[in-house]
Amino acid sequence: MFLALVLHGLLLMPASDYTVNASISMSKSQEQDLLVEARALLARGDIAGCARNCRLILKQSRSHPEALFMLGRCSFSAAKKLKGQAQDHAYLEAEQAFLNLLKVDAEHKDSRILQSLALCALHRGASTTALSHALKAVELQPTSATALRVQGECATAVGNGKLAVDSFRQSHALDPDDVNVIHLLSESLRENEKPVEAIELLKQSIARLTAGSPACNQLSLVLYSTHLSINDPHAAHEVIEKTAISAPNDLAVAIELCFSLYRVGKPDLARQQCLQFRTRGGDRLSPRQRGLAARLMGQIHAHMGEHGEAVKELESCLQHIPDDLSALQTLAGSLRRLKREEQARSTLKRYRQVRESLAIAEQSEHIDLTDGDGLQRQEQLIRALVTLRRIDRARQELTRRQRFAANHKMNEELRQLIESEKSP
Repeated sequence: MFLALVLHGLLLMPASDYTVNASISMSKSQEQDLLVEARALLARGDIAGCARNCRLILKQSRSHPEALFMLGRCSFSAAKKLKGQAQDHAYLEAEQAFLNLLKVDAEHKDSRILQSLALCALHRGASTTALSHALKAVELQPTSATALRVQGECATAVGNGKLAVDSFRQSHALDPDDVNVIHLLSESLRENEKPVEAIELLKQSIARLTAGSPACNQLSLVLYSTHLSINDPHAAHEVIEKTAISAPNDLAVAIELCFSLYRVGKPDLARQQCLQFRTRGGDRLSPRQRGLAARLMGQIHAHMGEHGEAVKELESCLQHIPDDLSALQTLAGSLRRLKREEQARSTLKRYRQVRESLAIAEQSEHIDLTDGDGLQRQEQLIRALVTLRRIDRARQELTRRQRFAANHKMNEELRQLIESEKSP
């Protein structure tokens, strides 16, 4: 926590500090001392201290290649530990540092820098630019499993399913033990209408892992969801039931077992498991897990004709997960059975709004603002995010928009729209 706070403070410095004309008086000897200290700080993992020294050097020598390289590394590393605007800034600072480095020192144009540039661009939604960097990274290092994985992620963002599958497949061939690549490849296969191949890959991979291990649980959940995607709930139930036995304390697995029991026609057992899940999880449950448990209990109550109890649980679910379509739909049904027609109509109206907004959000995960209609699509996305009450994400999109088009006429209206809502 302390490291994150230190990084947050340091990385909120303007990203352009080393590109403006501002300079400080420093002798070459002092600059060299700062550089030597920066190297030592980086070597022992003090990325905040190293970044501070590099910024000071770049105020004096704006094109110093080693300082640009180290600042890029530090900011990129810090970005993985931060959230929100601090993370956005860290990625932006890393991207600017690496781009400036490539301008002044062509020898540093290696695959790792291009991979970092691809991920920085992907983070700010410039998916076309990200893919361009990723393609060059693979061209420079065609046998790098990491470069191919990054290329696959960028290809996914631009909607190039074939390239995504090919990239993840090659990355997996080079590093067959990378669980995250197996996960990405499986999802890419599923999204590109190859679920049978995804299932076979996952089964083979899971068989090589220790039952109950985090990696095994991760891939088992992907296998479970893949079976569900092809409407095979019984095969999915076999997977999640087996996983729950091996990993009784994994909350992500436990809540899916509850839903699976209800899905295969065992509501009484599902209710029992869900009550145990709540008791066992206690304070460890995330807001989303609390919401999911409340939704399932509400659905079970509605199934049993206990609509008063169903309404209580479903309203609790929507406090935690405001965009839960299943909860909204079931709630509307229970309200009607209780003759609360006005509330039922209001809930159905909310259901339609959420459904439309979810479609926009899912289609607009990575909007490239350099595209001709990028700003218009992003405006629609921000409005959808506010409807879904994903206020933090809406603020992030607005910040990105203001950075790209500071004087756009819609910025202030969108800001007011966001501020009129509160995060749940």
